[in-house]
Amino acid sequence: MVTIFTPTYNRCDKLEKLYKSLANQTDKDFKWLIIDDGSTDMTKEQVELWKEKINITYIYQSNSGKHIAINTAIKNCSTEFMLCVDSDDTLAYDAVYTINKVLLNYFENNIWAVVGPRVKKENMVNSKWIVNNNRLCKFVDLYCKFGYVGDTYIIMNVDYLRDFSFPKFGNEKLVPENILYDALDKNYFIKTSNYSIYLSEYYQDGYTINNNKILFNSPKGTALSNISSASNKYNSIYKKVLSYSRYLAIKKVFHIETEDLFENYKVNVIVKLFSSMLFPIMYIHYWKKRK
Repeated sequence: MVTIFTPTYNRCDKLEKLYKSLANQTDKDFKWLIIDDGSTDMTKEQVELWKEKINITYIYQSNSGKHIAINTAIKNCSTEFMLCVDSDDTLAYDAVYTINKVLLNYFENNIWAVVGPRVKKENMVNSKWIVNNNRLCKFVDLYCKFGYVGDTYIIMNVDYLRDFSFPKFGNEKLVPENILYDALDKNYFIKTSNYSIYLSEYYQDGYTINNNKILFNSPKGTALSNISSASNKYNSIYKKVLSYSRYLAIKKVFHIETEDLFENYKVNVIVKLFSSMLFPIMYIHYWKKRK
């Protein structure tokens, strides 16, 4: 059995489409865990009506951001496996069946996730995804080795996540999820999936559209994301240098003091050297955007 985890914030109107896709699943052997991140609309009332047809656990928390919602989900997930489905997305009608009957069989020792490409329509093939099915690799290999550009769905073995917790930086609402993937890349692997089970749309109020605005409202989270990427030894040298120069520039532009959390990430001396050369360009880039 898998838990479908959905973080949501004032998305009652869009959440109904996801509900319908879950209610119409050919395999009903799943739980729906909704973490409401401080909604002020009718989300709670609407979810109460849906409980008649679907096994739903609804948890309300003060508005803290998706990363804190993930912390809450990890603590409250009662199944071994979990898939995060955003409130503005849906699942193919046979997604749960495919997960339970096929993809969960991919898991073995040291596999923390099964990862596949998101698509826009049912039965659609994502042409940017060129990885063979059921391939063993690191998460960052998808982007650095196989050149994938796009979003993924991630079916996670929750046991590997229990000791991880996203940090909270004051009122910042974002700590990018790559710090979780980077941490797990150190000791564990993923398997790949070519199954098109996750249907993704983008709205004007969504994370993808407002990525830049959200990041600059969360400078510490953004800095942490970049130093995490810079310290992941499986990343390409280009990605590590780019990430560390961003980290240095963001710290400077936003006057971020070095914290113990940042010091826990060890960055290669060569990466630091090349990043120092790129730093002036990156600093000007972020300084102009902040203005």
